[in-house]
Amino acid sequence: MSADAHPAAPGYDPTVPSVARGYDFLLGGKDNFPIDRQVVQMLMQVAPEAALTAKANRHFGQRAIRYLAQQGLRQFIDLGSGIPTTPPTVHDTARAIEPSATVVYVDFDPVVVAHSNALRSVYPGLATILADVRRPDEILGHPVLLEHIDFDQPVAVSIFSVLDVIADADAPIGSVRAFRDRMAPGSFLAISHLSARSDADARAHAAMISEQTGFPFVQFRTDEQVLEFFDGFELVEPGLVEIGQWHPDASEPDTKIRLVGAVGRLSG
Repeated sequence: MSADAHPAAPGYDPTVPSVARGYDFLLGGKDNFPIDRQVVQMLMQVAPEAALTAKANRHFGQRAIRYLAQQGLRQFIDLGSGIPTTPPTVHDTARAIEPSATVVYVDFDPVVVAHSNALRSVYPGLATILADVRRPDEILGHPVLLEHIDFDQPVAVSIFSVLDVIADADAPIGSVRAFRDRMAPGSFLAISHLSARSDADARAHAAMISEQTGFPFVQFRTDEQVLEFFDGFELVEPGLVEIGQWHPDASEPDTKIRLVGAVGRLSG
């Protein structure tokens, strides 16, 4: 798809459902509109535990970021960061281990960026930029990113349940590889992704919701497809697993909508 053919970034339109605002509602936040709540309630007709899935994804992200900070990572890029509904966010988790950690949040939704700037305390070494993961060169060349991130040093890139709302036609693998090609050896990539392991009725219901409401179609990719995002990275144990099984610190409930996740290290 050409750059001109990309869908425009969403504005503050209360009649169009938003991934970020729907996720905010699932997590118990208040930065959402009736259309977002309607979409989530439709999903919960077939997967009533959907909020537990969203919370499990948040917990996976916290464990992954904590692990990366413990490995000595001090630079973090969080792609598709979403509304900062509840702490701890990436910078809360990383800075609990290393207070000087630098974090750049990236999202293509102006509403998300506005909330991020309003709700996140302003620290040196913390920034949020408006950019689209489908256009990685714009992110990698963004002056705010370059002001905060030194690509000659290891960096952690996190993409939590974002690639699953990017269709194959928009080349999500190309976006991930653009970051990989800029990352220094010793950098890490952390991904969670909606899984084809999810129950068939939940996957079909999600497609129906998108057709009826305009909510973005989600991609329930297979393990093999998700592993392609980690080309060039060595997965840390236990590899690609359902997110509740990755370095668990508590049990997670079984759900009809499932995500898989992994963390990989760039060697070389």
